[in-house]
Amino acid sequence: MKRVLTVILILVLSLPPMLFMGGDGLCVPPPEKEPAPPPTEVVEEKEEEPVVIDSYPYDLSVYVTLPSPYGVVASFDEPGACTPEEVQEAVDQIRLALATFEEKEGVVERFDKVTLSFQVMLGGQEDAALSAPETEIIVGQDGIDGEKAALAQALSGAAVGELRWTDYTFPESVLEGDYAGKTVIVKGVVKKIERAILPEVDLDFVQAMEGFEDATVDAFYASVETDVLARKEEERISAVWTAFCRDVAVLGYPEAELQAYCEDYRSYYTEFARALGMELDVFLTEYMETDGAGFEKEMELYAKEMVKNDMIFTQLVRVLEITLTPEEYRAGLKAYFEKDEAGLPSIEDYEAYYTKEQIWENLLRDKALLSMVENAVRAE
Repeated sequence: MKRVLTVILILVLSLPPMLFMGGDGLCVPPPEKEPAPPPTEVVEEKEEEPVVIDSYPYDLSVYVTLPSPYGVVASFDEPGACTPEEVQEAVDQIRLALATFEEKEGVVERFDKVTLSFQVMLGGQEDAALSAPETEIIVGQDGIDGEKAALAQALSGAAVGELRWTDYTFPESVLEGDYAGKTVIVKGVVKKIERAILPEVDLDFVQAMEGFEDATVDAFYASVETDVLARKEEERISAVWTAFCRDVAVLGYPEAELQAYCEDYRSYYTEFARALGMELDVFLTEYMETDGAGFEKEMELYAKEMVKNDMIFTQLVRVLEITLTPEEYRAGLKAYFEKDEAGLPSIEDYEAYYTKEQIWENLLRDKALLSMVENAVRAE
């Protein structure tokens, strides 16, 4: 599949020798001196720039229409600022991940672990694929999303044996497949409640964490604050992008690019199945719980979503007239490599794996997106 980014340029150096010439045109050393090494002519270093290939080298206005990228209105927190309460909440989430639990009486409170039956109703019928006779939810824990997060909010104050329910609408996302945009009713009957026992934040707690072996408690809090600010910036970018895309009009999809993504999708899962020693249709049935028709539908949704994003980003780069210098490329490449989770051994290996063209394109997209975010308007 197309390698997606979330590599040092080659330097050409030529040093041709220059010879000392005598009056007869022969090469001779200077008189009465030890032979000297021939001087060299230094040729200015030349940087090899990536060959940029436009993925969509034609007018995309017949396929997609963008709203103005200037002054996008979105809801996000004030950038570059966070409160002590936000930092403490982030610390508490770390403590919660390391907590132990003990059964309690009474009602559900924040950070309690709740064991409950879990039922999802779609169109008046129970959806067995999403329901479970028993599951656990830690109320107020980060990382819970979807229908479980919706129910978690409804559990506060519930006692053992009590039924709580809420509704949840799946986002319009390819990842949700058949559930995209649909509203379900989520129910849960509380079976057991357990209280979280959070560890104290002291020097032993801090220095037991990876990367903080020699840190102080204050240094730990400062690091958490940096993480909170970074997360809020990511949320700002996501909010602006979502608001911008909401007014994008997709008029169609170029067939060649659509088919290319379909082929990538099929090839990926075919190779995955082959690695497990089975044919694709068997893999689909046993591991993905779908059939050929379901796979084709998911493949089409995936391809359309990828082409849509490509077209939006390509048009955005063109509208904002975004360009990239070799210096920006090298800096961006270094930043990508330092955040890489694939474990590639060197920046050269990283560049070779993802290709200069793809890295260059992604850096253009990043720059366009950040330009739009900097010009966004924070909704009151």
